[in-house]
Amino acid sequence: MNRITRILLVVLGLVVLEQAASAEGRCKEARGNVVEVFDGKSTATGTLTNGGWLDGTTVAVFYGPGYPTPDPKEVTFASTFTLTTRHGQLKGTRIYLYDIVTGQSTIMMKIDPAGGTGIFTGATGLLFFNELKNTMQTTFYATVGGQVCFAGQNDDD
Repeated sequence: MNRITRILLVVLGLVVLEQAASAEGRCKEARGNVVEVFDGKSTATGTLTNGGWLDGTTVAVFYGPGYPTPDPKEVTFASTFTLTTRHGQLKGTRIYLYDIVTGQSTIMMKIDPAGGTGIFTGATGLLFFNELKNTMQTTFYATVGGQVCFAGQNDDD
């Protein structure tokens, strides 16, 4: 490799590292509690509380069938997800691992950078929902944790 190529690779590497560090500096821890009610068809609506800047209303729209897992008591399925806060909308896709017997589940949500509005425009990151309890498989209670990485300057509300 010639000297100019090596220098260009080093410069490119530094630029990429600076962008990654800059993006990480714009990430904020997310946490809260969610209560959602399933309508029996394809939608669950609810509220996110105790999340400060993430407090708002939620809508999950389920699509496709559930898929079996190696454990016959568990299935996976997916939904779109929208969280509407006073700062804008955060959108993404949730993947569920649901235990049919206990009604408990864990959910991973990948934030869609093209779907957000307000401070969530261009945001990325992951949120995790751990469902602690459900009532007759219609009302679900979960804790939320994860990280939202902002494309622009974030509000520190």
